Amino acid sequence: MPDQPSAARPFGLGFWFLIAGVPLVAVDVSIMDVLLPDIVRQLNISVADASLVDAITVTAAGALVVPVGKLADRFGAKHLLLAGLIILIGGSLTTGLATGLVVLIAGRIAQGAAFAMVLTTVIAMLNREYPQEPARARAFALYFAVAVGALGLAPLVGALLGEYASWRWAFLANAPLAAFVALGNYRLTPKVPAVGSTRSFDALGSLLLIVALGLILFGVQQGSRYGWMKSRDGIELFGRAWTPELSPIPVLLGLGVALLIAFMLLERWRSKQQLDVVLNTRLFKVRSFVWGSLAIALAASASMGALLVVSLYAEYILDKAPIAAGLMVAPLGLAVFATGTIRARLARFSAKTIGMISVGVQLIAVVILIAAFSVKGFPLIIGAAMFILGVFMISGMSAITSLVLADIPAQLSGEAAGIQTSVRFLICGFAMVVITILLISVTAFQVQKLSLTGLSASDRTSLDAVERLTRPAIFRGLADPAEPAQHREVERYDETLRTIQQALDEGIRAAGIVAVLMLSTGFFAAARLPAQPPP
Repeated sequence: MPDQPSAARPFGLGFWFLIAGVPLVAVDVSIMDVLLPDIVRQLNISVADASLVDAITVTAAGALVVPVGKLADRFGAKHLLLAGLIILIGGSLTTGLATGLVVLIAGRIAQGAAFAMVLTTVIAMLNREYPQEPARARAFALYFAVAVGALGLAPLVGALLGEYASWRWAFLANAPLAAFVALGNYRLTPKVPAVGSTRSFDALGSLLLIVALGLILFGVQQGSRYGWMKSRDGIELFGRAWTPELSPIPVLLGLGVALLIAFMLLERWRSKQQLDVVLNTRLFKVRSFVWGSLAIALAASASMGALLVVSLYAEYILDKAPIAAGLMVAPLGLAVFATGTIRARLARFSAKTIGMISVGVQLIAVVILIAAFSVKGFPLIIGAAMFILGVFMISGMSAITSLVLADIPAQLSGEAAGIQTSVRFLICGFAMVVITILLISVTAFQVQKLSLTGLSASDRTSLDAVERLTRPAIFRGLADPAEPAQHREVERYDETLRTIQQALDEGIRAAGIVAVLMLSTGFFAAARLPAQPPP
Protein backbone atom coordinates (compact mmCIF):
# COMPACT_ATOMS: atom_id res chain seq x y z
CA MET A 1 0.00 0.00 0.00
CA PRO A 2 1.31 3.48 -0.76
CA ASP A 3 2.61 5.51 2.12
CA GLN A 4 0.30 8.26 3.33
CA PRO A 5 1.09 11.15 5.61
CA SER A 6 -0.26 10.83 9.10
CA ALA A 7 -2.27 14.03 8.74
CA ALA A 8 -4.39 12.44 6.00
CA ARG A 9 -5.23 9.27 7.99
CA PRO A 10 -4.04 9.85 11.57
CA PHE A 11 -5.77 6.94 13.32
CA GLY A 12 -6.76 4.48 10.66
CA LEU A 13 -6.58 0.73 10.82
CA GLY A 14 -2.81 0.81 10.30
CA PHE A 15 -2.35 2.71 13.56
CA TRP A 16 -4.28 0.13 15.57
CA PHE A 17 -2.29 -2.73 14.04
CA LEU A 18 0.89 -0.82 14.86
CA ILE A 19 0.15 -0.57 18.60
CA ALA A 20 -1.54 -4.00 18.77
CA GLY A 21 1.82 -5.73 19.12
CA VAL A 22 2.59 -3.84 22.35
CA PRO A 23 0.13 -5.67 24.65
CA LEU A 24 1.17 -9.01 23.13
CA VAL A 25 4.83 -8.62 24.10
CA ALA A 26 4.00 -6.91 27.41
CA VAL A 27 1.81 -9.80 28.57
CA ASP A 28 4.26 -12.40 27.25
CA VAL A 29 7.11 -10.99 29.34
CA SER A 30 5.16 -10.11 32.51
CA ILE A 31 2.86 -13.13 32.89
CA MET A 32 5.58 -15.59 33.95
CA ASP A 33 5.45 -14.87 37.71
CA VAL A 34 1.87 -15.99 38.26
CA LEU A 35 2.40 -19.12 36.12
CA LEU A 36 5.59 -20.15 37.89
CA PRO A 37 4.12 -22.88 40.17
CA ASP A 38 2.42 -24.68 37.25
CA ILE A 39 5.55 -24.48 35.09
CA VAL A 40 7.67 -25.93 37.89
CA ARG A 41 5.28 -28.83 38.41
CA GLN A 42 4.74 -29.78 34.78
CA LEU A 43 8.33 -29.41 33.56
CA ASN A 44 9.77 -30.94 36.74
CA ILE A 45 12.29 -28.15 37.19
CA SER A 46 13.32 -26.29 40.33
CA VAL A 47 11.85 -22.95 41.34
CA ALA A 48 15.38 -21.54 41.21
CA ASP A 49 15.75 -22.53 37.55
CA ALA A 50 12.29 -21.21 36.67
CA SER A 51 12.93 -17.82 38.28
CA LEU A 52 16.29 -17.72 36.50
CA VAL A 53 14.45 -18.12 33.19
CA ASP A 54 12.32 -15.11 34.07
CA ALA A 55 15.42 -13.05 34.85
CA ILE A 56 17.03 -14.07 31.55
CA THR A 57 13.93 -12.90 29.68
CA VAL A 58 14.02 -9.41 31.19
CA THR A 59 17.79 -9.27 30.70
CA ALA A 60 17.49 -10.08 26.99
CA ALA A 61 14.82 -7.43 26.55
CA GLY A 62 16.71 -4.69 28.40
CA ALA A 63 20.07 -5.40 26.79
CA LEU A 64 18.78 -5.24 23.21
CA VAL A 65 16.69 -2.07 23.16
CA VAL A 66 19.49 0.40 22.28
CA PRO A 67 21.03 -1.67 19.43
CA VAL A 68 17.53 -2.39 18.11
CA GLY A 69 16.78 1.34 18.02
CA LYS A 70 19.98 1.95 16.09
CA LEU A 71 19.13 -0.80 13.60
CA ALA A 72 15.60 0.60 13.21
CA ASP A 73 17.00 3.98 12.16
CA ARG A 74 19.52 2.39 9.81
CA PHE A 75 17.38 -0.23 8.07
CA GLY A 76 13.82 0.95 8.67
CA ALA A 77 11.64 0.59 11.76
CA LYS A 78 8.90 -1.35 9.98
CA HIS A 79 11.33 -4.09 8.96
CA LEU A 80 12.49 -4.46 12.56
CA LEU A 81 8.89 -4.45 13.81
CA LEU A 82 7.89 -7.29 11.47
CA ALA A 83 11.01 -9.22 12.43
CA GLY A 84 10.15 -8.75 16.10
CA LEU A 85 6.62 -10.06 15.59
CA ILE A 86 7.95 -13.10 13.73
CA ILE A 87 10.39 -13.78 16.56
CA LEU A 88 7.49 -13.41 19.00
CA ILE A 89 5.57 -16.12 17.14
CA GLY A 90 8.53 -18.48 17.32
CA GLY A 91 9.28 -17.65 20.94
CA SER A 92 5.65 -18.10 22.02
CA LEU A 93 5.38 -21.49 20.31
CA THR A 94 8.73 -22.63 21.73
CA THR A 95 7.80 -21.59 25.26
CA GLY A 96 4.29 -23.00 25.09
CA LEU A 97 5.51 -26.37 23.78
CA ALA A 98 8.61 -26.57 26.01
CA THR A 99 9.32 -29.95 27.53
CA GLY A 100 12.37 -28.98 29.55
CA LEU A 101 14.48 -26.14 30.90
CA VAL A 102 16.72 -25.61 27.85
CA VAL A 103 13.79 -25.24 25.45
CA LEU A 104 12.01 -22.97 27.93
CA ILE A 105 15.07 -20.70 28.15
CA ALA A 106 15.35 -20.54 24.36
CA GLY A 107 11.71 -19.56 24.01
CA ARG A 108 11.89 -16.91 26.70
CA ILE A 109 15.05 -15.35 25.25
CA ALA A 110 13.22 -15.05 21.92
CA GLN A 111 10.26 -13.43 23.67
CA GLY A 112 12.57 -10.98 25.42
CA ALA A 113 14.18 -10.06 22.10
CA ALA A 114 10.73 -9.59 20.55
CA PHE A 115 9.75 -7.33 23.44
CA ALA A 116 12.75 -5.08 22.77
CA MET A 117 12.13 -4.98 19.02
CA VAL A 118 8.39 -4.28 19.15
CA LEU A 119 8.41 -1.63 21.89
CA THR A 120 11.36 0.29 20.47
CA THR A 121 10.20 0.29 16.85
CA VAL A 122 6.60 1.24 17.68
CA ILE A 123 7.77 4.31 19.63
CA ALA A 124 10.12 5.24 16.77
CA MET A 125 7.36 4.89 14.17
CA LEU A 126 4.89 6.91 16.23
CA ASN A 127 7.47 9.66 16.63
CA ARG A 128 7.95 9.91 12.88
CA GLU A 129 4.34 9.41 11.83
CA TYR A 130 2.80 11.92 14.25
CA PRO A 131 5.05 14.99 14.39
CA GLN A 132 2.27 17.47 15.17
CA GLU A 133 0.02 18.00 18.18
CA PRO A 134 -2.67 17.10 19.18
CA ALA A 135 -2.49 13.88 17.12
CA ARG A 136 0.97 13.19 18.52
CA ALA A 137 -0.19 13.36 22.16
CA ARG A 138 -3.16 11.11 21.41
CA ALA A 139 -0.95 8.55 19.64
CA PHE A 140 1.41 8.23 22.59
CA ALA A 141 -1.51 8.19 25.05
CA LEU A 142 -3.02 5.20 23.23
CA TYR A 143 0.37 3.49 23.06
CA PHE A 144 0.92 3.74 26.81
CA ALA A 145 -2.72 2.88 27.48
CA VAL A 146 -2.46 -0.53 25.83
CA ALA A 147 0.97 -1.15 27.40
CA VAL A 148 -0.12 -0.30 30.95
CA GLY A 149 -3.44 -2.08 30.43
CA ALA A 150 -1.63 -5.26 29.48
CA LEU A 151 0.72 -5.08 32.48
CA GLY A 152 -2.18 -4.49 34.86
CA LEU A 153 -4.32 -7.33 33.53
CA ALA A 154 -1.52 -9.88 33.04
CA PRO A 155 -1.65 -11.25 36.64
CA LEU A 156 -5.42 -11.83 36.38
CA VAL A 157 -5.16 -13.42 32.93
CA GLY A 158 -2.35 -15.68 34.13
CA ALA A 159 -4.28 -16.71 37.25
CA LEU A 160 -7.38 -17.55 35.21
CA LEU A 161 -5.41 -19.61 32.71
CA GLY A 162 -3.57 -21.40 35.50
CA GLU A 163 -6.84 -22.22 37.25
CA TYR A 164 -9.08 -23.20 34.34
CA ALA A 165 -6.78 -24.11 31.44
CA SER A 166 -2.99 -24.52 31.24
CA TRP A 167 0.00 -22.23 31.55
CA ARG A 168 0.94 -23.27 28.01
CA TRP A 169 -2.05 -21.43 26.53
CA ALA A 170 -0.75 -18.15 27.96
CA PHE A 171 2.01 -18.41 25.34
CA LEU A 172 0.48 -20.55 22.58
CA ALA A 173 -2.49 -18.18 22.21
CA ASN A 174 -0.09 -15.36 21.45
CA ALA A 175 1.29 -17.03 18.32
CA PRO A 176 -1.81 -16.69 16.06
CA LEU A 177 -2.51 -13.22 17.46
CA ALA A 178 1.05 -12.11 16.67
CA ALA A 179 0.73 -13.60 13.16
CA PHE A 180 -2.47 -11.62 12.59
CA VAL A 181 -0.86 -8.41 13.87
CA ALA A 182 2.21 -9.00 11.70
CA LEU A 183 0.04 -9.45 8.61
CA GLY A 184 -1.90 -6.29 9.41
CA ASN A 185 1.29 -4.28 9.83
CA TYR A 186 2.74 -5.67 6.62
CA ARG A 187 -0.35 -4.63 4.65
CA LEU A 188 -1.46 -1.41 6.37
CA THR A 189 1.39 0.26 8.24
CA PRO A 190 3.29 2.87 6.21
CA LYS A 191 6.98 2.30 5.71
CA VAL A 192 9.36 4.45 7.71
CA PRO A 193 12.27 5.63 5.56
CA ALA A 194 15.60 4.13 6.57
CA VAL A 195 18.36 6.60 7.31
CA GLY A 196 21.01 4.34 5.82
CA SER A 197 24.71 4.95 6.11
CA THR A 198 27.84 4.53 4.04
CA ARG A 199 29.80 3.86 7.22
CA SER A 200 30.22 0.34 8.55
CA PHE A 201 27.88 -0.70 11.33
CA ASP A 202 29.38 -0.60 14.83
CA ALA A 203 29.11 -4.34 15.50
CA LEU A 204 31.73 -4.41 18.26
CA GLY A 205 30.09 -1.52 20.10
CA SER A 206 26.69 -3.21 19.84
CA LEU A 207 28.10 -6.46 21.23
CA LEU A 208 29.84 -4.69 24.13
CA LEU A 209 26.68 -2.78 25.02
CA ILE A 210 24.45 -5.87 24.87
CA VAL A 211 26.77 -7.92 27.08
CA ALA A 212 27.40 -5.03 29.51
CA LEU A 213 23.72 -4.19 29.98
CA GLY A 214 22.87 -7.89 30.16
CA LEU A 215 25.37 -8.52 32.96
CA ILE A 216 24.29 -5.43 34.90
CA LEU A 217 20.56 -6.15 34.57
CA PHE A 218 20.99 -9.80 35.48
CA GLY A 219 23.20 -8.96 38.45
CA VAL A 220 20.77 -6.35 39.75
CA GLN A 221 17.81 -8.71 39.44
CA GLN A 222 19.50 -11.73 41.01
CA GLY A 223 21.48 -10.06 43.81
CA SER A 224 18.89 -10.82 46.47
CA ARG A 225 18.80 -14.44 45.42
CA TYR A 226 22.54 -15.24 45.19
CA GLY A 227 23.80 -12.69 47.72
CA TRP A 228 25.45 -9.36 47.03
CA MET A 229 28.86 -10.35 48.38
CA LYS A 230 28.85 -13.73 50.09
CA SER A 231 27.15 -16.64 48.37
CA ARG A 232 23.70 -17.40 49.74
CA ASP A 233 22.23 -20.92 49.73
CA GLY A 234 24.53 -22.01 46.91
CA ILE A 235 23.92 -21.92 43.17
CA GLU A 236 21.67 -24.43 41.44
CA LEU A 237 21.37 -24.71 37.67
CA PHE A 238 20.24 -27.60 35.47
CA GLY A 239 19.93 -29.76 38.58
CA ARG A 240 23.53 -29.21 39.74
CA ALA A 241 24.39 -27.27 42.88
CA TRP A 242 27.56 -25.78 44.32
CA THR A 243 28.33 -23.23 47.04
CA PRO A 244 31.24 -20.87 46.33
CA GLU A 245 32.47 -18.48 49.00
CA LEU A 246 32.02 -15.38 46.85
CA SER A 247 28.68 -14.64 45.27
CA PRO A 248 28.77 -14.39 41.46
CA ILE A 249 26.83 -11.10 41.62
CA PRO A 250 29.74 -8.68 42.33
CA VAL A 251 31.76 -10.42 39.60
CA LEU A 252 28.94 -10.01 37.07
CA LEU A 253 28.30 -6.39 38.04
CA GLY A 254 32.00 -5.53 37.98
CA LEU A 255 32.45 -7.13 34.57
CA GLY A 256 29.34 -5.38 33.29
CA VAL A 257 30.58 -1.97 34.44
CA ALA A 258 34.04 -2.65 32.96
CA LEU A 259 32.50 -3.58 29.60
CA LEU A 260 30.28 -0.50 29.74
CA ILE A 261 33.36 1.70 30.27
CA ALA A 262 35.08 -0.09 27.37
CA PHE A 263 31.99 0.58 25.25
CA MET A 264 32.02 4.29 26.06
CA LEU A 265 35.73 4.57 25.25
CA LEU A 266 35.19 2.75 21.96
CA GLU A 267 32.26 5.01 21.04
CA ARG A 268 34.30 8.12 21.84
CA TRP A 269 37.14 6.91 19.63
CA ARG A 270 34.78 6.00 16.77
CA SER A 271 33.07 9.36 17.02
CA LYS A 272 36.41 11.16 16.70
CA GLN A 273 37.22 9.01 13.67
CA GLN A 274 33.79 9.91 12.21
CA LEU A 275 32.77 6.26 12.22
CA ASP A 276 29.33 4.86 12.91
CA VAL A 277 28.42 4.71 16.63
CA VAL A 278 25.68 2.89 18.55
CA LEU A 279 25.14 5.66 21.09
CA ASN A 280 24.83 9.17 19.73
CA THR A 281 26.00 11.50 22.48
CA ARG A 282 24.15 14.41 20.87
CA LEU A 283 20.94 13.05 22.42
CA PHE A 284 22.24 13.70 25.93
CA LYS A 285 22.70 17.38 25.10
CA VAL A 286 18.94 17.75 24.62
CA ARG A 287 17.56 18.93 27.95
CA SER A 288 14.05 17.58 27.42
CA PHE A 289 15.42 14.15 26.49
CA VAL A 290 17.54 13.81 29.64
CA TRP A 291 15.04 15.08 32.20
CA GLY A 292 12.04 13.56 30.46
CA SER A 293 13.63 10.10 30.25
CA LEU A 294 14.49 10.30 33.96
CA ALA A 295 10.97 11.43 34.93
CA ILE A 296 9.32 8.63 32.94
CA ALA A 297 11.67 5.99 34.32
CA LEU A 298 11.11 7.05 37.95
CA ALA A 299 7.33 7.28 37.58
CA ALA A 300 7.18 3.90 35.84
CA SER A 301 9.41 2.34 38.50
CA ALA A 302 7.19 3.61 41.31
CA SER A 303 4.07 2.31 39.59
CA MET A 304 5.62 -1.10 38.97
CA GLY A 305 6.73 -1.12 42.60
CA ALA A 306 3.14 -0.40 43.63
CA LEU A 307 1.94 -3.26 41.43
CA LEU A 308 4.42 -5.58 43.15
CA VAL A 309 3.56 -4.61 46.73
CA VAL A 310 -0.22 -4.72 46.13
CA SER A 311 0.14 -8.22 44.70
CA LEU A 312 2.17 -9.33 47.73
CA TYR A 313 -0.20 -7.60 50.13
CA ALA A 314 -3.23 -9.31 48.58
CA GLU A 315 -1.70 -12.77 48.59
CA TYR A 316 0.35 -12.80 51.79
CA ILE A 317 -1.44 -10.35 54.11
CA LEU A 318 -5.09 -10.57 53.00
CA ASP A 319 -4.57 -14.26 52.11
CA LYS A 320 -6.21 -13.91 48.70
CA ALA A 321 -6.09 -16.64 46.06
CA PRO A 322 -4.17 -15.76 42.84
CA ILE A 323 -7.37 -14.83 40.96
CA ALA A 324 -8.55 -12.56 43.78
CA ALA A 325 -5.08 -11.01 44.00
CA GLY A 326 -5.18 -10.43 40.23
CA LEU A 327 -8.53 -8.67 40.61
CA MET A 328 -7.00 -6.24 43.10
CA VAL A 329 -4.34 -5.08 40.64
CA ALA A 330 -6.59 -5.31 37.55
CA PRO A 331 -7.85 -1.70 37.99
CA LEU A 332 -4.39 -0.58 36.88
CA GLY A 333 -5.12 -2.24 33.53
CA LEU A 334 -8.74 -1.05 33.39
CA ALA A 335 -7.45 2.53 33.60
CA VAL A 336 -7.07 2.35 29.82
CA PHE A 337 -10.79 3.03 29.47
CA ALA A 338 -10.55 6.39 31.26
CA THR A 339 -7.50 7.62 29.40
CA GLY A 340 -9.45 9.44 26.69
CA THR A 341 -11.53 11.42 29.19
CA ILE A 342 -8.55 12.46 31.29
CA ARG A 343 -6.49 13.35 28.21
CA ALA A 344 -9.32 15.58 26.92
CA ARG A 345 -9.57 17.42 30.26
CA LEU A 346 -5.81 17.99 30.40
CA ALA A 347 -5.50 18.99 26.73
CA ARG A 348 -5.49 22.72 27.50
CA PHE A 349 -2.24 22.36 29.48
CA SER A 350 1.29 22.08 28.16
CA ALA A 351 3.02 18.68 28.07
CA LYS A 352 5.26 19.73 30.98
CA THR A 353 2.26 20.72 33.11
CA ILE A 354 0.42 17.50 32.27
CA GLY A 355 3.50 15.52 33.25
CA MET A 356 3.81 17.32 36.58
CA ILE A 357 0.09 16.97 37.36
CA SER A 358 0.17 13.27 36.48
CA VAL A 359 3.23 12.47 38.58
CA GLY A 360 1.74 14.47 41.47
CA VAL A 361 -1.54 12.52 41.33
CA GLN A 362 0.39 9.24 41.16
CA LEU A 363 2.18 10.35 44.32
CA ILE A 364 -1.18 10.90 46.05
CA ALA A 365 -2.41 7.49 44.86
CA VAL A 366 0.62 5.74 46.40
CA VAL A 367 0.07 7.60 49.68
CA ILE A 368 -3.53 6.32 49.64
CA LEU A 369 -2.21 2.79 49.11
CA ILE A 370 0.11 3.09 52.11
CA ALA A 371 -2.81 4.34 54.24
CA ALA A 372 -4.96 1.42 53.08
CA PHE A 373 -2.18 -1.02 53.97
CA SER A 374 -2.05 0.47 57.46
CA VAL A 375 -5.71 -0.33 58.20
CA LYS A 376 -5.44 -3.92 56.94
CA GLY A 377 -7.77 -4.23 54.05
CA PHE A 378 -10.28 -2.11 52.19
CA PRO A 379 -9.76 -3.77 48.79
CA LEU A 380 -12.07 -1.21 47.17
CA ILE A 381 -9.81 1.63 48.30
CA ILE A 382 -6.75 -0.24 47.04
CA GLY A 383 -8.48 -0.90 43.71
CA ALA A 384 -9.49 2.76 43.37
CA ALA A 385 -5.92 3.88 44.10
CA MET A 386 -4.57 1.44 41.49
CA PHE A 387 -7.08 2.78 38.94
CA ILE A 388 -6.03 6.38 39.59
CA LEU A 389 -2.38 5.33 39.43
CA GLY A 390 -2.93 3.71 36.03
CA VAL A 391 -4.88 6.62 34.54
CA PHE A 392 -2.31 9.24 35.44
CA MET A 393 0.62 6.96 34.70
CA ILE A 394 -0.67 6.73 31.13
CA SER A 395 -1.36 10.47 30.89
CA GLY A 396 2.00 11.49 32.32
CA MET A 397 4.16 9.05 30.37
CA SER A 398 2.45 9.89 27.08
CA ALA A 399 2.73 13.65 27.58
CA ILE A 400 6.38 13.55 28.64
CA THR A 401 7.33 11.09 25.88
CA SER A 402 5.68 13.31 23.29
CA LEU A 403 7.66 16.30 24.61
CA VAL A 404 10.92 14.33 24.87
CA LEU A 405 10.86 12.97 21.32
CA ALA A 406 9.59 16.20 19.77
CA ASP A 407 13.07 17.68 20.13
CA ILE A 408 14.80 14.65 18.58
CA PRO A 409 15.64 14.63 14.83
CA ALA A 410 13.40 12.17 12.98
CA GLN A 411 16.38 10.17 11.73
CA LEU A 412 17.35 9.42 15.35
CA SER A 413 13.87 8.32 16.48
CA GLY A 414 14.78 4.65 16.86
CA GLU A 415 17.98 5.33 18.76
CA ALA A 416 16.24 7.79 21.08
CA ALA A 417 13.40 5.32 21.71
CA GLY A 418 15.93 2.60 22.48
CA ILE A 419 17.92 4.74 24.92
CA GLN A 420 14.77 5.93 26.69
CA THR A 421 13.51 2.35 27.05
CA SER A 422 16.93 1.21 28.25
CA VAL A 423 17.01 3.92 30.93
CA ARG A 424 13.55 2.79 32.02
CA PHE A 425 14.72 -0.84 32.26
CA LEU A 426 17.81 0.04 34.29
CA ILE A 427 16.05 2.34 36.75
CA CYS A 428 13.11 -0.07 37.12
CA GLY A 429 15.58 -2.88 37.77
CA PHE A 430 17.40 -0.93 40.48
CA ALA A 431 14.09 0.23 41.97
CA MET A 432 12.79 -3.33 42.23
CA VAL A 433 16.04 -4.33 43.93
CA VAL A 434 15.70 -1.52 46.49
CA ILE A 435 12.07 -2.40 47.19
CA THR A 436 12.84 -6.11 47.44
CA ILE A 437 15.82 -5.60 49.75
CA LEU A 438 13.72 -3.32 51.94
CA LEU A 439 10.91 -5.88 52.12
CA ILE A 440 13.29 -8.66 53.03
CA SER A 441 15.36 -6.57 55.48
CA VAL A 442 12.38 -5.25 57.45
CA THR A 443 10.81 -8.70 57.61
CA ALA A 444 14.09 -10.36 58.60
CA PHE A 445 14.65 -7.78 61.35
CA GLN A 446 11.28 -8.59 62.87
CA VAL A 447 11.93 -12.33 62.47
CA GLN A 448 15.21 -11.93 64.34
CA LYS A 449 13.47 -10.11 67.19
CA LEU A 450 10.81 -12.81 67.31
CA SER A 451 13.42 -15.57 67.47
CA LEU A 452 14.77 -14.07 70.73
CA THR A 453 11.47 -14.19 72.61
CA GLY A 454 11.91 -17.70 74.00
CA LEU A 455 9.88 -19.76 71.56
CA SER A 456 9.60 -23.49 72.02
CA ALA A 457 11.59 -25.86 69.81
CA SER A 458 8.55 -26.61 67.64
CA ASP A 459 7.81 -22.90 67.28
CA ARG A 460 11.42 -22.27 66.23
CA THR A 461 11.09 -24.98 63.58
CA SER A 462 7.95 -23.30 62.30
CA LEU A 463 9.69 -19.94 62.35
CA ASP A 464 12.54 -21.30 60.25
CA ALA A 465 10.02 -22.61 57.73
CA VAL A 466 8.30 -19.24 57.47
CA GLU A 467 11.63 -17.44 57.16
CA ARG A 468 12.56 -19.68 54.24
CA LEU A 469 9.17 -18.92 52.75
CA THR A 470 9.55 -15.14 52.97
CA ARG A 471 13.28 -14.62 52.42
CA PRO A 472 13.69 -14.99 48.62
CA ALA A 473 13.18 -11.97 46.40
CA ILE A 474 9.55 -11.50 45.36
CA PHE A 475 8.73 -14.84 46.98
CA ARG A 476 10.03 -16.88 44.06
CA GLY A 477 12.01 -19.21 46.28
CA LEU A 478 9.23 -21.38 47.68
CA ALA A 479 10.48 -24.81 48.70
CA ASP A 480 7.86 -26.27 46.41
CA PRO A 481 5.08 -24.80 44.27
CA ALA A 482 2.31 -25.35 46.83
CA GLU A 483 0.25 -22.34 47.86
CA PRO A 484 1.03 -20.55 51.16
CA ALA A 485 -2.21 -21.80 52.71
CA GLN A 486 -1.16 -25.40 52.07
CA HIS A 487 2.21 -24.76 53.70
CA ARG A 488 0.49 -23.40 56.78
CA GLU A 489 -1.74 -26.47 57.10
CA VAL A 490 1.18 -28.85 56.79
CA GLU A 491 3.61 -27.02 59.06
CA ARG A 492 0.99 -25.82 61.59
CA TYR A 493 2.61 -22.50 62.37
CA ASP A 494 -0.40 -20.17 62.15
CA GLU A 495 0.49 -18.12 65.21
CA THR A 496 4.06 -17.59 64.10
CA LEU A 497 2.92 -16.81 60.60
CA ARG A 498 0.67 -14.01 61.83
CA THR A 499 3.68 -12.39 63.45
CA ILE A 500 5.66 -12.74 60.24
CA GLN A 501 2.75 -11.27 58.29
CA GLN A 502 2.87 -8.23 60.54
CA ALA A 503 6.57 -7.87 59.81
CA LEU A 504 5.95 -8.29 56.10
CA ASP A 505 3.19 -5.68 56.32
CA GLU A 506 5.72 -3.22 57.75
CA GLY A 507 8.10 -4.06 54.91
CA ILE A 508 5.38 -3.48 52.31
CA ARG A 509 4.55 -0.07 53.76
CA ALA A 510 8.26 0.80 53.82
CA ALA A 511 8.46 -0.19 50.15
CA GLY A 512 5.52 2.13 49.48
CA ILE A 513 7.50 4.98 51.04
CA VAL A 514 10.33 4.22 48.58
CA ALA A 515 7.78 4.54 45.75
CA VAL A 516 6.77 7.94 47.17
CA LEU A 517 10.41 9.08 47.14
CA MET A 518 10.83 7.92 43.53
CA LEU A 519 7.71 9.79 42.45
CA SER A 520 8.88 12.90 44.29
CA THR A 521 12.17 12.74 42.38
CA GLY A 522 10.23 12.13 39.17
CA PHE A 523 8.15 15.25 39.87
CA PHE A 524 11.36 17.26 40.26
CA ALA A 525 12.66 15.85 36.94
CA ALA A 526 9.38 16.74 35.21
CA ALA A 527 9.65 20.26 36.61
CA ARG A 528 13.07 20.58 34.93
CA LEU A 529 11.57 20.02 31.49
CA PRO A 530 11.55 23.05 29.19
CA ALA A 531 8.28 24.94 29.18
CA GLN A 532 6.27 24.74 25.97
CA PRO A 533 2.93 26.35 25.11
CA PRO A 534 -0.11 24.05 25.19
CA PRO A 535 -1.23 22.67 21.81
